[in-house]
Amino acid sequence: MSSTPHFYTEYLTTLHSLLLLQGFKNPLIFVPQLKNVHKCELSDHLVTVVQNWQEITTTYENAKWIIAGDSAGASLALSFLLFRTDPDYSIFKKEGERIEETEDIEQKSQTVNKPIPQPFGALLISPLLKYKGISMRISEDTCPDFLTTDFINRISQRYIPSHLPELGAIHSPGFCNNPNTWEKSFPEKGIILTWGAEELLRDEIEEFGNTLAMAGSTKLWRMKGGVHSWPFAFFLTEEAQDEKEDSCFVLAGIISRMTLWHTRYYLDPEKSKEPMNLLTIDDDHL
Repeated sequence: MSSTPHFYTEYLTTLHSLLLLQGFKNPLIFVPQLKNVHKCELSDHLVTVVQNWQEITTTYENAKWIIAGDSAGASLALSFLLFRTDPDYSIFKKEGERIEETEDIEQKSQTVNKPIPQPFGALLISPLLKYKGISMRISEDTCPDFLTTDFINRISQRYIPSHLPELGAIHSPGFCNNPNTWEKSFPEKGIILTWGAEELLRDEIEEFGNTLAMAGSTKLWRMKGGVHSWPFAFFLTEEAQDEKEDSCFVLAGIISRMTLWHTRYYLDPEKSKEPMNLLTIDDDHL
């Protein structure tokens, strides 16, 4: 999920090719076109995601859908999971809107007030877990990451509606540390959560990952030497092709383990094909 989907084109094309090699018959990747976070609010993004999700899951009813995102997109995916099980339509109220001027709220509520199918899984890369409530992180001055708390706070000033609680989980999922809440919102088969060992939010993400692990099946992958959104950072900066594509190979392998075993196609001896890029997901090559 991104306001600049073309940025991910080459990476997702590589991932798509590797999903085919892993044995998927016809993998589809949809990227919703979202407004820039500096020019809209969380509610605008959430409506778009819900509408897109309802459309594709209705169109392809028998498919196994995984919601995915990195950075703010990963945070939005978590907000989507929470909203799906406990919708709060007050998030759609705009600042300064009078009570009698609720047509827009009602329209959006009607748009998303339909059954929202449960995701089969979720792939989360370096989620921004806490937009507000933190002025500076520990060791921020020495952290090699390009992300800063000041940048996150500047995003939140426009992106997070002022009428929402400062520490609200709907916009900052990291403030929800109750495994029971996440259990109710959990995807059918589980969550893949990855982050960089050198990124600013590493401690927050790791702690949050432990909470998710108490709620359901969670694959935690901490990348040595990685910074924020490390799969894309490596893809853009590494010179060796195999190092650029390391994350694509491993993610394709993890997704296939999560998904394929449960499909009739994979179990059919005449139609399925075994993965060509066999990987030991937890070895030391990364």
